[in-house]
Amino acid sequence: PNSFPSGHTANAFMMASMFAKEYGYISPWLTAGAYSIATSTGVMRMANNRHWIRDVIMGAGIGILSTEIGYLIADAIFKEKGLNIPDNYLFDDLSRPSFFSIYFGKNIPLSGYPINQDTPFGFSSGTAMGIEGAYFFNRYIGAGARFSVSSTRAVGTDPNNVEADLLYYFMSFSDCMYYSLSFSPGLYVSKSLGNRWLLGGKLLGDYVTYPTMKNNGTVVPHDHGFGFGTGASITFRARPNYGLKMFADLNVRPAHSLSETGLWTSITCGFAFSFLCPQ
Repeated sequence: PNSFPSGHTANAFMMASMFAKEYGYISPWLTAGAYSIATSTGVMRMANNRHWIRDVIMGAGIGILSTEIGYLIADAIFKEKGLNIPDNYLFDDLSRPSFFSIYFGKNIPLSGYPINQDTPFGFSSGTAMGIEGAYFFNRYIGAGARFSVSSTRAVGTDPNNVEADLLYYFMSFSDCMYYSLSFSPGLYVSKSLGNRWLLGGKLLGDYVTYPTMKNNGTVVPHDHGFGFGTGASITFRARPNYGLKMFADLNVRPAHSLSETGLWTSITCGFAFSFLCPQ
């Protein structure tokens, strides 16, 4: 009852954001290292069974947002007496917007499938997190890949017994999570909207693997398959070598069930911390 949000993760991302603002101009690797340590803090909180992933994601958001608000207030009060940034710390137009990012998102299923022939199921929203990167050959086109860990929750869909359906949902809270690991290489495109904003898109192939899962006594064995995905994003360059990205991805993947061999679709919306590597 007291795990939301993660205070440790909020503090870790607050300190990482401050470190990036104060010293990120020296090298993008300092920013990458700070956020990697903060991400490790959130992962270890989950590994030690102290938080759900939603607690960690919210904690990270609180830490970053509170830092940004604090700096905005400080800039308004102290004007030009805040960050001591060198004169050559400029926002040049990116010749090749190669990047590496760590992202967090929310899965929104657009379709469901039956676990077996006798049990219809739908799927509620879940969570996703992962890493993504691309190397750009010029300012418009590049190649890259995404690695993600995602989850969705199976929910009974008996239209004749809503009360039983709700009871099943709450009683089986820990027994209905469906996880997947995916690796998605493909084509990336980018369009600069001035020195501060980047509009992005992608078209990816998708290899997904599902661990063995239990659902109300039914065992769904390990499975894997191929799908595809696409998406759009917009990146704000908070500093010349890193930015904050908002994205929406459409994923089409094979079903994980005992009776279904088709595809199912979902949308992942979220935010990412991007480390820009202009050449």
